[in-house]
Amino acid sequence: MINITGIRDTKKMFTRKKILDVSKAIFEENGYKKARASEIAKLANIGEGTLFNYFKSKSELFIATFFESFDASEYKINKTQINSEEQFIEVIISIIDYYVNNIKQIDKQLLREYFSIIYDINSESTIARQNLISADMVIKNNLNVLFNTLLESEINKEAIDFETAIECIYACSINALNEFVYDDEITYDLMLATLRKQIKFIINGNIFFK
Repeated sequence: MINITGIRDTKKMFTRKKILDVSKAIFEENGYKKARASEIAKLANIGEGTLFNYFKSKSELFIATFFESFDASEYKINKTQINSEEQFIEVIISIIDYYVNNIKQIDKQLLREYFSIIYDINSESTIARQNLISADMVIKNNLNVLFNTLLESEINKEAIDFETAIECIYACSINALNEFVYDDEITYDLMLATLRKQIKFIINGNIFFK
């Protein structure tokens, strides 16, 4: 018996990949603002309406194109490897790196153009911000899981406001990301190194390891 559902799912996966491949080429060639959904759909051999069945907006398509890892499963935290402050910090860095490492492969000018849309005031900007916030929530949720592992461990710790700590780490991450995008002298590795120092400052004195 022919598995119709399996064939349909395979076709959807193929179409989605085709859209992303075409989108990457279009965004890199034309930039974010000049990229047209109609052109992407045409080159992907689908209708524009079909394109928006896969991605609700150009901004969502941009994020999926260059940050495909946001569609990946939740970052797996190995609790047995968290026995010191340094290891704890490295897991935080690993979570952030897991979801944003694709950014180092994207032309900074393209990133600047996209960021300019996010900080503008128009309907497209609102959608772009919402899509970026949704992506950011993946990282924040993973950080929340990580901090909650401390409650289940034998790690000695003082009372700490986990929610505030996560918000501070998130804010530092956004700032580090902006500096990376707008400063040609800042490499991806330098961004992570700076972020590592900032995270250490945030948790220092709040969490104690045996």
